[in-house]
This record gives sequence, C-alpha cells and structure tokens, in this order.
Amino acid sequence: MDLAQQSRKLKRSDDKNDIKNIKNEEPYRVSYSKIMSSDKTYQNFRRVLVDELNTEYVECIKCGSIVRYVPREGNSSVRRHGCVNTPNSKRESTVTPISNTITTMVESSYVKKPTKQNKSLCIEKFVDFLTSSNNEFDILRDDSFIRLVQYLLNLGASINGTINAKELVPDVKTISNKIDERYEERLIILKSILKPIKTASIVFDHWNSRYFNKKFIGISIRYLYDGEMQSNLLWFKVISDVKSTSIIGIFEKCLKRFELQNKDLNVVTNNTKNIICTFKKVEWFNCSADQLQKVINDMFVLIQNEFNTQSKYEDIVNLISNVRSLVTYVNGKKKKLQIDLKDENELRFDSKFFMIDSVLKKWKQMNEMDDYKLKDLISKIDYGLLKSIHEFLEFTYNIRLMICEKDKCTINLILPTYQRIVDYMRDESDEEDIRIRVMKCYYLKFFKDHFKITEIHKIATFLTPMFKDFHELLNEDDKLSVHADLEKRLSNFEQLEEEIFESEKDDFFASFISTKVSKISEVEQYINYTPTIDETSCSPIKFWINHQSSWPKLSKYALSILSIPATSILIEDIFLHCNSSTTNFSNIRPQKANKCTFLKLNFPS
Repeated sequence: MDLAQQSRKLKRSDDKNDIKNIKNEEPYRVSYSKIMSSDKTYQNFRRVLVDELNTEYVECIKCGSIVRYVPREGNSSVRRHGCVNTPNSKRESTVTPISNTITTMVESSYVKKPTKQNKSLCIEKFVDFLTSSNNEFDILRDDSFIRLVQYLLNLGASINGTINAKELVPDVKTISNKIDERYEERLIILKSILKPIKTASIVFDHWNSRYFNKKFIGISIRYLYDGEMQSNLLWFKVISDVKSTSIIGIFEKCLKRFELQNKDLNVVTNNTKNIICTFKKVEWFNCSADQLQKVINDMFVLIQNEFNTQSKYEDIVNLISNVRSLVTYVNGKKKKLQIDLKDENELRFDSKFFMIDSVLKKWKQMNEMDDYKLKDLISKIDYGLLKSIHEFLEFTYNIRLMICEKDKCTINLILPTYQRIVDYMRDESDEEDIRIRVMKCYYLKFFKDHFKITEIHKIATFLTPMFKDFHELLNEDDKLSVHADLEKRLSNFEQLEEEIFESEKDDFFASFISTKVSKISEVEQYINYTPTIDETSCSPIKFWINHQSSWPKLSKYALSILSIPATSILIEDIFLHCNSSTTNFSNIRPQKANKCTFLKLNFPS
C-alpha cells in the first residue's frame, strides 16, 4: 500500500493510534495546517496532515494530544478536551499564537533551532539556487516556496526533531549581499587565470531584450589554457544605445577591469556598421554562423518577392505560410492538444528548420487527433515538399553545428566548409525536386555574397595537418600566397612577442625556444613536413603543442590563430540564457542580473 492509500485509510479510521505511531516513528510524513474558524476553541488546535493529505484528527498545541475532529459531526470531542476547559486567562498565556500556515506547521515540542553554521551553509545554497535557476529573489518570501522547504526538512528529519524552515531561508538583502561578495571573489579568480594568457579572442555582440525593452552588450573571452580551449563571460551590461562611441567606452572599461589592455586580442563579432566602426583599428572576424543565417533569410525573402511574378515559387511560399498557421494554432491550444511546436519568431538561428522539424516530429500525433481545425490545417501542407525542404535546411543546420563547436578549433574549418557547401548546392540529381533546385540556386547566389573567406581562414586551414596541402581547396598560386602571408604575419608576431619572450622565462612556451638560428624558416620546415596518420586525425591544437620544440615561434602563432572561434556562439548562448533570465530578473537591477549571469556561466554550481 503506497503513502497516498495509507493516508486515505487514515482519514476514514477511528483509531487515533495510527496517527500517533506515524508521528513518533515517521515524523517527516506529518505536517500541520491552521483550522479556519472564528471559534476561539480552535486556537488550541491544528489540523494534522499525513503526506500533505488531511486526516480526521487535530492536535492540541499545548499537550500534543491527538483528538478526532470531523466538522460535519460537530466539535463536541474538541470541547471535551481537558486543555480547552482551562480558564481563559491561563490558556491564553500558554497557547502559542498561530500567525500563518508555515508557523503552525512547526510549532511543536520537537522543533529545533538551526545553528549559525546551518544558516551560513543555507545562504550559500540559496545563492547557488538563485543564480543558476534565474528566479527572482522575492521567491524567498513566497509561502509556497517556504512550504516546499519545510516539507523537505520534515522529510529528512530524524525522530529527535526538525527545524523551522523560516529560520533557514535567508532574506532578500542577505542573498543580494552574498551575490555581490561571491561575484568579487570569482572576479579575482578569473583575473588570476587570465593574467598569464598572452593571446586570446574576444567575442562581442549586442542584443535587444523584448522583456526588459533594453539593449544589452555581451563580452566573452576564449583562450588556450593548459592545452585546452576555455571560455568565460566577462560582461553582460545594459546600455542606452549601440553607437560605436558607447561600445568603445564599454569595451575599454571591460579590458581595464580584467587587465587585458596589453594582451594580443582578436575580436569576433557580427558585421553591423557600428561594430565595424568600433573595431576598425584592430583585427576582427565575422561570425560565420551569422553569415549563414543571412543567406537563408535572403533566400526566402527573394523567393517571397518572386512569388508574385513566377508561379514556380508558389508551392514553397504557400507551404511556409501554412506551416506557420499550423504552429500558431497548435501552440495556441497547447494545454488542450498537449503538443508544443517551435515558433520561428522565437529562434535566433535555423528558425525555419526547427519549426519544420518540430512539425514533422509531431506529424503522426497531430493526424491522430480529433480536431477538425487541426486536420484542415494539416491537409493544406504538401508533406513531400515539407520533407524535401527539411532535408535541405538540415544540411545547413549541420554545417552550423560543426562550425559552432565551443571547445574545438573551428576557424580552420571555414575554407573546407565553403567548398563543401558549394559542392552540395551545385549537385543536382535526377530525382531531386525542381523546387529544391531553385532553392539551391538562390542559396548559392547569396552564399557567395555573404560568406567571406579571409586570409586568416586560409592560414588556419594550412596550419591544420589534415588540410595543409589544401586538397583542391586552393590553386597553386593561392597556396604560395598563403605561405608568403604566413611568413609576413609570423614576423610581425615575433616582434610583438619579443619582449614577452625575453622578460618572462616561465612562459608556457619559453622552455622550448631554441637559441639556434636555422637557415630554413619554420614555415618552410612545416611545408616540407609530412604528418603521420595519427597527426592528421588528432586535434591541431594537440599537434602544435607536441611540436613546440621543433617550431617554437610558428607553434605559438598557430595556437593563437587556431584558438579564434569561427562564430560568436559564445555570446549567442549567453543571450539565449539571458532571454529567460531577463524574464525572471525583471525586478532586479541590471547590474545584479549581470553578476548572477557571470556566476552561473563562469562558475556553475
């Protein structure tokens, strides 16, 4: 018999010994509630609950006796209890007042007081909870939350006693101060981690919150630490505008706060005009995922525009429109239909793919539902075309996933990815739907306009053993151009690092610097080197760490280049997290929201 069945049995039972036994042997199952009555007789009693279910018994607060009480049968049994017959003056001096449900749950003879250490540890745990769950601080004042804490305390209590939940739940100010304290502690830790780092990549973007109706700037950093890719959030700040002058001030303040002014930094961001103006004096890189998204968006816009003049686009336009209508209807009746579809308006990347993918996954379930409107909407969708468009968009989605890996080299994949996409879009099989060929043609048109390949992308590809010969990615003249450009960049890099190599002998690479001057440059040595099968399959980061003694200067430059992310996914994920955070942080100052986000993303509990 489960607990609920036992509780139902207790409600019907006339034997109060069952309640006494549970109270003595399993106190965590017992809780109490106030008897809602204007009769002062009931001030001495509280209703007994077992497993959160009402029973037919109440407990005397004074003596702890169990008394049967059923409202429909009257209150004679309660009035006959000895404590009730005590003179009022004496009774009022001994009865503990019941202020609310929570207090009455724990006012009994076995209640204990938490120690100072208990309270201190609880504050730490509540800070962990609030910073990781994105809840408002005011949840600590909510009675339902206190009841949850009380239930958990009762559940884990021993026979000897329990603790009042209100004694352990800290107030909002205590939590706020503790978050400030922890933020400063973690800030010092992060600064100490970043201090020995010489080269790093800053990922930078801005975002408009529809919940706050404010603009945010996110800044994160990516770097190589002990041979592993690491990334951290630096700032998540509210700004009044996104003009280049404002961004420059925030960026410089961030660098100063984390002592990054003298580091060799690369910047990854999108190519909006204000960002370009901000970083025109430093080397910055486009977010390749953002470029791919623009290709998809422009392709569908062109198809929509051509719809009015050419009937061959009618099927595609109508299908997307019908899918949107279906998603809107289903999500509007989410509780009734028990189906949740992805809305493209709520997604940053691959929005149409996720929308169509969610429809296909729920297609069978929706067809089996007895809903006339739903069946009508489904009947308007060409299932074959839907699957074909899904397959096309899935290819672009998988490409984005590959170049958005957080903990792996990705900038070296941009050139091979470019060629892979071109080959796919040019491939036309006899069985392929003519409408998908049209989409491929338009995609390729915008892809060559938006997806830019820079010299750094080519160099990063060359510095990857698997691609060092480029394998038809470039012609011979372009290969020679990449080699020459690398020699020039390496020379400039050496000048930039010369003081560091001379002054810091404990540098990660310093012990590998050769004092001998080779007549053949390190770039030429690498060109003539034939990597093993294992070296071509391993991470390029691992390859260059293993060859620091052979090519100390080139290895350091290679590691600095290969640590550059190909996309701004680091910031996009932060915005995705904060999209829900700002909903719950709506009553918290933006500065506090920044600290909570910093703690969650950099030092998760």
